[in-house]
Amino acid sequence: MEILTASERRSRGGHVDILCLDEAVLIPKNLIDAALPVVRTSKRPKRIVMSTASPKVSLGWFLHIWQNAEELGFKRYEWPLEECHWIHKEEAVLASKLMDSQTYKIEYLGEIAERIGRVWDPELTRKALVDIRRIEVYPLPSTPDLTEWSLGLDWGFWHPTVITVWEKQGENLYARDCRIRPETLLSDIMLELREDFPKVPIYADASGVHENYQLQKMGLKVYPVNFGKDKDALIGHVRWRLEKGLIKIPDPSPENPDHDTLAECRKYYTLVQQMLAYSYDEKGKPRKINDDAVDSMLCGMKPFLHPPSPPSGFIFSRPSPFPSPYYRDEGRERFMQKPRKE
Repeated sequence: MEILTASERRSRGGHVDILCLDEAVLIPKNLIDAALPVVRTSKRPKRIVMSTASPKVSLGWFLHIWQNAEELGFKRYEWPLEECHWIHKEEAVLASKLMDSQTYKIEYLGEIAERIGRVWDPELTRKALVDIRRIEVYPLPSTPDLTEWSLGLDWGFWHPTVITVWEKQGENLYARDCRIRPETLLSDIMLELREDFPKVPIYADASGVHENYQLQKMGLKVYPVNFGKDKDALIGHVRWRLEKGLIKIPDPSPENPDHDTLAECRKYYTLVQQMLAYSYDEKGKPRKINDDAVDSMLCGMKPFLHPPSPPSGFIFSRPSPFPSPYYRDEGRERFMQKPRKE
């Protein structure tokens, strides 16, 4: 048996009886094509394809084989969760609280989550809408120095540029602004960002390379968001917040509003409508139609998707005898060092 690295060069040339593709959805299609011929000289060739149905690079290829197994010459095997007696049930319950339902269904139940229809449950989106006059559900904003803020920016070249601003208080995420600029010069938008949000980190669509660079030159903190790499995870994060009730968006149509309240709430009309209509196409990809505000929102989710982890060592609650809240484990560091040559 030989275990090969994920390299097209290493996959070519050898000939074996059995080829096993483990976690096939993670393997790029060009590597799969390079590896498949290695069993063609065997008298009893066998190809084994193993994977969870995670939304990765080769999911479509794996699902095609799964759904048409008999026609393509495969036998299909499933491993029911009930037979996995070693799996800790309480740990699975905990995971269901940390993941959105689709990710949990794939990673813990071993099922296939259908990527059809609406991306997010419209009913959950409607439940996320709040009346901004009720301070118990929509508290007053704090300053960027005291709470976590982010600004999502989807650059518009042939479509509107959309700015969404988000604040995290506790576990709840609040939409604080939504600006749609259909015919505004990009240079004017840059000045607007510098004047109105000088301390808020900007998470911008990575495709606007020149524009992001110009913002950085103006002294703003800009973090490009690569949708090709992160979009599925960002969509899952929004789904998790909707399912747990941890995202709050002003209701664009509140009851009996005064003029100022209505003007503030109507800013979110396009975002909410796009969230309700956001759907998958026939290939299981989010449709690229009227999604400017949604893309801005997804950019704004980036810092909350992977919060920075604390350093290793002991953590003291304040007041701490050390200048840093994290204790440096010097004994472990000495242990890990290579011994000196005498």
